[in-house]
Amino acid sequence: MLGRAAGFAVLGLANGDVTFGSPDTKVTGNVGVGPHDTGDLRKATIDGELILDPTETATVAPDLVVTCGIITQDLSGADADARAASTFLAAKAPTQSFTDITTSTTITSTGGENVISVHTIDLQNQNLTLVGSSSDTFILNLTGDFSCRGTCQIILSGGLTYLNVIFNIVGPEPPGGTVFIKDPGVIANGIFLAPERSVTLDKASLNGAIIGGGIAMDSVTVHSGAQLLFCPPCPACSP
Repeated sequence: MLGRAAGFAVLGLANGDVTFGSPDTKVTGNVGVGPHDTGDLRKATIDGELILDPTETATVAPDLVVTCGIITQDLSGADADARAASTFLAAKAPTQSFTDITTSTTITSTGGENVISVHTIDLQNQNLTLVGSSSDTFILNLTGDFSCRGTCQIILSGGLTYLNVIFNIVGPEPPGGTVFIKDPGVIANGIFLAPERSVTLDKASLNGAIIGGGIAMDSVTVHSGAQLLFCPPCPACSP
């Protein structure tokens, strides 16, 4: 579904900024810094490969720990596939529709592919529970904001896996429209695809991936002890 973008725990799309920080921040999986990206990667641990597009200009500090090596690779194809996937998913007809989700909510699979149309998900100390089998998929198309803060959790039930859940946040960033997964009590699950938004994982835990920051002034930020688990360390995560 994500094509060449599917092998990344974190992928910064073209012209954005990728920033990692703090010694207790850890990403398990490969990290890609895309075409013409800037950024600052320091102190954190990447338990996988760090893949740098030849045109990026991010600072990779010597205190960044990368267990599986740093390589240079053209990431324009992964960038294009991520953007195309977002457009393709956004065009799917919804199987269920919501306006804003601001209180604890459970969404149950109707079988197979579930396409959820929703404007904004804004949860503070509230949970979103997705119920489905291991063969089900959830595609949540958001046109507004996404925020999971406080003790918020994205809970998967019934055998549903985080690799089968995509939060597709579409369109350019409105005022205050950064995707926030924030605070020590937060545990989220799913792949966050946001080609025209900033995405921040701050102190929280995410089982899944972040693909975003794909226009000037947008960023992907993983810091302050955030924990991101995508898949086992290399070579299993290699794109």
